[in-house]
Amino acid sequence: TNITIPIRLVNGYKPNAGRLEVFYNNQWGSVCHREFGIEDARVVCRQLGYTNVSSYYCCSYFGYGNGPIWLSNVNCTGSESSLSACSYTGWNNTGCQRYDEAGIECTVGACGSFPCVHGTCISNATLGVGYNCSCSPGWTGKQCEAGTNECASNPCSSNATCVDQFQAYTCKCPEGYYGSNCAEGPVAEGALRLVGKGYDSTRGNVQIYHDGRWGAICDHGWSMQDAQVACRQLGFANVSTYQCCSQYGSARIQIWLRYLGCTGNETSLLQCSRSNWTDTGSCNNYNYAGVTCLTGSCASYPCVHGTCTSNSTGGYNCSCSYGWTGQQCQMSVNECASNPCSANATCIDQHTSYVCLCPDGYYGSNCQEGPIADGSVRLVAQYNAAGPNEGNVEIYHNGTWGSICHRSFDINDAQVVCRQLGYPNASHSYCCSYYGNNKYYTLMWLSNLYCRGNESRVSDCSRGSGWGSISNGCSRYDVA
Repeated sequence: TNITIPIRLVNGYKPNAGRLEVFYNNQWGSVCHREFGIEDARVVCRQLGYTNVSSYYCCSYFGYGNGPIWLSNVNCTGSESSLSACSYTGWNNTGCQRYDEAGIECTVGACGSFPCVHGTCISNATLGVGYNCSCSPGWTGKQCEAGTNECASNPCSSNATCVDQFQAYTCKCPEGYYGSNCAEGPVAEGALRLVGKGYDSTRGNVQIYHDGRWGAICDHGWSMQDAQVACRQLGFANVSTYQCCSQYGSARIQIWLRYLGCTGNETSLLQCSRSNWTDTGSCNNYNYAGVTCLTGSCASYPCVHGTCTSNSTGGYNCSCSYGWTGQQCQMSVNECASNPCSANATCIDQHTSYVCLCPDGYYGSNCQEGPIADGSVRLVAQYNAAGPNEGNVEIYHNGTWGSICHRSFDINDAQVVCRQLGYPNASHSYCCSYYGNNKYYTLMWLSNLYCRGNESRVSDCSRGSGWGSISNGCSRYDVA
């Protein structure tokens, strides 16, 4: 052809790579990978202004397209200036599937040799020669060949030693300090903390600080008296419960102690009888001791469905869980208070949700769709449809959408459906739930539809059975 076909590369990880698409009949569509080779790819790259081709790909490497598959069996010598100068099979008559789309990566000027070791190459458009490298995180240098020194910004606190790693660093903390940047501390020998991701500060596995490291306490012999002393040492008013078995997490950590023997009157666990440090026997990461402590006015758990926080006046505040309200989070939120239902529908309040009872002719989660006249039709598709003018036929009756059985459904019936929907004619009629066999459909309204083809509405046609009186075994696999 003498007309140059517009082409583009889409869905690639950089502008010079992607799925090959051509523009035809006011729509972008893909190219089938059958018979597509390096010479075809070279012509594509030349037409797009690149110096050469780097690679070509089959099998929808850059993802599935949304439009038609316009071309297949492309055959270029490699010297053509555009794809339209090559021979090919088209348009949309390829016999190819979505997983058969071709992709290409083109070389870009001075970037054709891929000089940027760990980064993106950008050709110097002003000079026409040379390149610049945009380095990936963690790399530096003219060609992104050198790792970044992550310790250059001195991220470690407390005079800790910084150890550089690729895209990371490690801080070696001095004694008494801890945390990823050694920013927490100093910590006294025998100090306690509660650890448990996702829990509040009153509960967790009990950890004790010894010899410059935090470690767990084994649950062997762990008692209510031990937990009471732990909560007192941590500054809480009392203990609620004690736990065994790594209830708040089982990440591996040094185990320091077991067989504590507190009376309950001590102010520190170090005052209790105990095993020697590291004398942990058979304890493992599933034997961590845990505790739940009580604090101030929250000790009685006044918040029924929420989190209690003590305040400075000796009282408390409740932060209610979703769906609850009231001073003590004792009342369910009225989900209908905001009048979410449209069309004067009746709102039924449920805990954390609501249900709208739609009046006749309305539908949707909030009854926002409608009103719908009895006998209205629509097209619904799960797959196979190229546009809104295709789909399984549904008809509205008695306040509900339902399907039409394909038994006796032919082009005359389809002609009336299309006319009712505002289309001039029907192109095809299909059986066997061609556009999807939705397992959630509720009704099969009609069967054995007999339209002459000149009716204005489906409800004007004669029918063998309906509404809903299907006697010939129609199922969700038999939708017209």
